[in-house]
Amino acid sequence: MQRANLVLSGVMVLAAAYGVLRAVRSGRGLAIGILTGAYGVCLLLNATFVPDPVTGFPSGQAGGVATTGGILHLVFGAIGFVCLAAAAFAYARWASSRGEIGRSRFGLWSAVVILVGFLAGAVLAQSAIGIVLLWLSDLAGWLWLALASAHLYTATPHPVLAQRSPTQEHL
Repeated sequence: MQRANLVLSGVMVLAAAYGVLRAVRSGRGLAIGILTGAYGVCLLLNATFVPDPVTGFPSGQAGGVATTGGILHLVFGAIGFVCLAAAAFAYARWASSRGEIGRSRFGLWSAVVILVGFLAGAVLAQSAIGIVLLWLSDLAGWLWLALASAHLYTATPHPVLAQRSPTQEHL
């Protein structure tokens, strides 16, 4: 079930990255799209490599030896979170360059929560607070991506509207 979740999430993030690249075709906007796309690819790679069982998870496990697949799952997860935080930082800079200070601050705070939450959660992963921090990082990432995507949708001209002739605008 988690693999299906990662695949579907990865595909949706790749669609969002494509939308960002179509909306903002240069400068920091390009970085937002590329980094978001890299996060989507990392989600797909995480679906490919199964995490190793650890003591108590799944239920009844005593832990075990790290496998190549388990290590790659962790590596792609780390790369993905760093890419997502970097995309939020790039968004903050892009919004700042447009004079949108509130959105810039939102991007900056999102990036900090994503990065710090992930790093602290990874260090404390064997405790309940570590799991909470990882979930907080995840939540901040998805919230940023949703709100940034909605903002980019409204901040750029719609392709259909941009192609209309002046006589069609009155219809």
